[in-house]
Amino acid sequence: MKKHLPVAIYNLLVASRSQNTAVITPLGNNPFTIPAHFKASPGGLGKAFCLLTREGFATQEKGFKGSGFLTGLPTITFPNTERLLSHLNLDRTHIESDPKSDCLILKDVKKRPIKIKSKKKAAPYRKATEELQKRMRTHKWTYQDSEGITHIIPNEALKVKRVFNNGSFNQGGRFYFPAQNIEKGCRKTILIDGYPTEELDFVAMHLHMAYHLEGKQYQGEDPYCIPDYEDHRELIKTIAQCCLNCENLGQVKRAVREYHPKAKHVSEAVEAFLAQHKTINLLNHDGLALQHLDSKVVTQILSLTDVPFLPIHDSFIIPSHQQGEFLEAMVLAYVLVMKSSSPYTTKDSSAVIRRERDRKVLYPAAQGIKVINNVMSAGSTVVSTVDASGATVSRTAGYVQ
Repeated sequence: MKKHLPVAIYNLLVASRSQNTAVITPLGNNPFTIPAHFKASPGGLGKAFCLLTREGFATQEKGFKGSGFLTGLPTITFPNTERLLSHLNLDRTHIESDPKSDCLILKDVKKRPIKIKSKKKAAPYRKATEELQKRMRTHKWTYQDSEGITHIIPNEALKVKRVFNNGSFNQGGRFYFPAQNIEKGCRKTILIDGYPTEELDFVAMHLHMAYHLEGKQYQGEDPYCIPDYEDHRELIKTIAQCCLNCENLGQVKRAVREYHPKAKHVSEAVEAFLAQHKTINLLNHDGLALQHLDSKVVTQILSLTDVPFLPIHDSFIIPSHQQGEFLEAMVLAYVLVMKSSSPYTTKDSSAVIRRERDRKVLYPAAQGIKVINNVMSAGSTVVSTVDASGATVSRTAGYVQ
């Protein structure tokens, strides 16, 4: 117990840096429900979490097993943040992870961290990671929680890491940092240097990438709109992600049922979704390879604009008054990475980017197509935008490896 207690406390401290973040807690010896990094000593660590819970430093929600779950859910432990920090005489801003830890994490096929042997291969990924972190940390970010209390996002919550998988820098590579865990409802209250923000996102990014990788364009308006399932958008989005991350149809259906155990007609919904997208083979695509591509889009955006942003994989929180320049950078970044004649459709590139809040189309289609054609024909182009002060800013857009 003595050697496990500090590990449990550290995990709770890390979880306390963000709202509603919990620790997956092993209470038994079932190898299917114990996270890999806990398997070496499951019993002692589970007892340590239980002790902290009894002493009021945490609360636990017990796992359960239902018909929709293959192995059951593990118990999760939430930190009683104020009591924990008060007892240790700390505040949130003092919760630091190891400052010497690498910003790049490479995992093997069993999801175990492994040593990065080639510094040369890692260099561009490390550079982009450090650049994003530096850009975010040079600004003051605040948000309001569900009770209306304003919080400053500390630098530790903007500590960026990238996770690569299967021993390859071509698998995964997304940018992760604790501030991404701010509740979606609270993200709209985020201010940057006191200015309001917008959250802009690529619509159905991985689905469109799958089409473009096969040299095709999706011809409809909304790839998540499936006949007879218009009122089940979240289910359809889950089906899309499962199709892009599972190896066969049986795995897709089982995975969807795990995410939506109360959903009816899952099998029929999966078949309807695949029928809607029958012009491509969704099950042949690799979700981790698609994650690598969306991380390259973020890297490309860093080279195209100086606008500060908080990336949440395929969406971006930016200053409202700079959305014009940033939207243009989003479109160009996608084109340069995917080498597609248009991000989504040649008929109307305004379908590419919409507001997260009201789905209103923001990007002018004609201007978007003109810029895209210039990039594709010349390989690079000079992009001119107007900043908040009214000054014209020009930069050359080209593909970043």
